[in-house]
Amino acid sequence: MEKDKLVNLHNYLANISPLRDLLILKEKFPVEIFVVGGFIRDFILERMESKEMIEIDFAINREVDKFVHLFAQQEKGHLVLLDEENKTFRVILEKDNLYQFDFSQFRSANIEGDLYARDFTINALAIDLEGVRNQKFLKLIDPTDGFKDIERKVIRVVSPYSFQEDPLRIIRAFTFSQELGFAIEPLTENLAKENAQRLSEVAGERLTEQLFRILEGKFSYKTINRMDALGILEIIFPMIKEMRGIEQGPYHHLDVWKHSLETLKELEILLCGSTIPAPVDKKIGDYLNEKIAGVRTRLFTVKLAALFHDLGKPRTKEITPEGKVRFLGHEKIGADLSLEIVERLKLSSHEKNILTKLIQLHLRPGYLVETKDVSPRAKLRFFRAGEEESVALILIALADKFATRGPLTFLEDHQEFREYLLHLLQVYFYEKELVKPPRLLNGNEIMQILSIPPGPLVGKILKCLEEAQVEKKIGNKKEAEEFVKEIFKKGLTGSE
Repeated sequence: MEKDKLVNLHNYLANISPLRDLLILKEKFPVEIFVVGGFIRDFILERMESKEMIEIDFAINREVDKFVHLFAQQEKGHLVLLDEENKTFRVILEKDNLYQFDFSQFRSANIEGDLYARDFTINALAIDLEGVRNQKFLKLIDPTDGFKDIERKVIRVVSPYSFQEDPLRIIRAFTFSQELGFAIEPLTENLAKENAQRLSEVAGERLTEQLFRILEGKFSYKTINRMDALGILEIIFPMIKEMRGIEQGPYHHLDVWKHSLETLKELEILLCGSTIPAPVDKKIGDYLNEKIAGVRTRLFTVKLAALFHDLGKPRTKEITPEGKVRFLGHEKIGADLSLEIVERLKLSSHEKNILTKLIQLHLRPGYLVETKDVSPRAKLRFFRAGEEESVALILIALADKFATRGPLTFLEDHQEFREYLLHLLQVYFYEKELVKPPRLLNGNEIMQILSIPPGPLVGKILKCLEEAQVEKKIGNKKEAEEFVKEIFKKGLTGSE
């Protein structure tokens, strides 16, 4: 099997045009150069077709900086310094955007030593490009039996000191487990647990990159739950300690933290199941896959919000004289506390705004169901508060409800909740005039009609105008002008 894979790999590499250019440069600037790591692993696993861009890593024995400068000039590509200390560079190929080439200098005296310095055996693989240039059969350099681990679908550290050398590798083990469907070898998992405390030393940006790769998976709950069981998640998010063991009322069957994990699980079941009708399901997929910060999508922040929607409960728990457990204002406290997550992960301002809004407003969909207010005005007010995050609020509310199965929770409650919130999703995507009514008058026109200066009153009148529109009390500009005159005269501008 290994021989067949290598024959196919030889043919694949031989047909990459910029790689042929690389070999021409190698004749002028003689170095030892090897294809290493993830590209080989993914080729063996036949994962090339699923990639929009093929990333190929190279290891060079000497003067990598001079070599990559020459290569970038030759290809008219863009050169990026990724890591000055470890001499790691990226060449972005303008004339062939299917490929991205990364270069690093040997971490040891030879390629075998370089591979022994890598994280996991499945990444400690190399191929000498001489085999491609001379059209010889490729030889796989595999000092740690990485090929066998790929076949066995196992993630195993190269060295027992791997996590000490770079603690981020702890999270990378779970990232690969999530993405490849591989099991983490028991000894590697134990080492991850023993070294988990070292994650506090890792820069937030590096953590976020790995957490995004985990959470963007369809079923990340299993991975997150395992990281939690090993005490790894708590090092990244210390606030989890406060959430553990906080018992809730009889509507709940789990403590605050276990309920939060269950909410993430239910969200993923909801997104991958048949609860949401097909046309809306497609629109939700596009909505969640919108890029919010670089490559990171809205889905990443929504899953974080699902996991920490009850972050404020430990600080707000109280028991009434009647023995009732309540958490008044936990959504506001949780939104404030979520800024610690934003800071730890170095999230963008857009991600911060989404996360805090989702936590602070996560109860709003439930209020609509509880009050049984199905009026157009109630829906408008909900969408006005949620804005672009209205869909995410609905999804988190559904997951939150499905994760609540205490003795006082009944199936009929879940069914009513689901039906109303699925209706709200339909409204959001197909009844835009109710979500954001077209304005019959703007702020300047209202100031002119009523002879009032700019200020909060103008905004209140605009809200009243929107509500009158969705309730069909007015339908044109003339009626709108009469309406604002009337409510201003009567002082009826106490809108939400």
